[in-house]
Amino acid sequence: MYDLSDFGLGEMTLLGAELRKIGAGYHSLEDASQAVARRFVEVFTDPHSGGSAIVLARCYKTHPLADLPADLESFARALLPGEELHAATPCLTLLGTFGDQPAWRSRAASNGHRAIPLSSETTVENLPMVSRLTRALGLRPADVVRPDPKFLLEKDRQGFNVFHVEQAVGSPYIPAQLGFVIPNGVRSVVGFGFVLPPTSVFATILFCRVHVTSAAAGLFKTLALSLKLALLPLAARPAFGPGPS
Repeated sequence: MYDLSDFGLGEMTLLGAELRKIGAGYHSLEDASQAVARRFVEVFTDPHSGGSAIVLARCYKTHPLADLPADLESFARALLPGEELHAATPCLTLLGTFGDQPAWRSRAASNGHRAIPLSSETTVENLPMVSRLTRALGLRPADVVRPDPKFLLEKDRQGFNVFHVEQAVGSPYIPAQLGFVIPNGVRSVVGFGFVLPPTSVFATILFCRVHVTSAAAGLFKTLALSLKLALLPLAARPAFGPGPS
C-alpha cells in the first residue's frame, strides 16, 4: 500500500514492477483495464482515514465507432443525436472503472461517459477535461480526431506528459463540481496515457481525495510505461471480451 500524498521514487519503482504484471491472465483490454482501475483504488491509501486515497479510477481507450459493441455504439450515437457519425469516428471508451460507490464499478452504470464520440476538433475542445488531457499528453485535438500512426508512434517514443490538476475544486478542467468533485472530496486529479498500436490512445484518470503534488504526479510518467508494457500483449486481441482465465 502506498501513501499518495507522500509518493516517491521508491514507491513508484515497486508499483511499476507490479503494474508490469497486471495484464497476465486476461484475454481482453477491457478485463485488464477493470483490474487496473480496481488496483489503483486498492493500492493508494489515505493516511488520515485509512481508506483509499482514490475516489474514482477510470481507464479509457479510443476506438473507432464501428469497432464498438452494439450497445456502446448506440450510446455514442445518442450523445450526438443531430450529428452524423461515421464508422471511423473515434470514441473515448470507458474500459475500466472502480471507485467508492457501487455505481462507479461498472461501465453499464455510468450515466454519460461510456463512449464519448470525438467527431471533430470542436467536440474535443468543448469537453474541458478531454481537451486538457489531450494537450497534457502532447497531442492536438486533430491528432485524436484524425490519428496519424506515424505521428503517434513518434510521440509515444518521446514520452507523454502527465495530466495534473493540483486543486480540483473550482478547476474549469474538472466538470461536475457540485455533483461530483465537492461532495466526494476530490482534491487533485492525475491522468496519464500512451499509444497502443496502431492509433489508439489509452488513458488512466485518478480522482484523488488527497493532495497530489506536481513531483508525485510526475512519477506517473514512468508508471505509464510500466502499464503500457503490461497491456501491449493484449492490444492485438479484441478489446471487449471475457474475464480472466
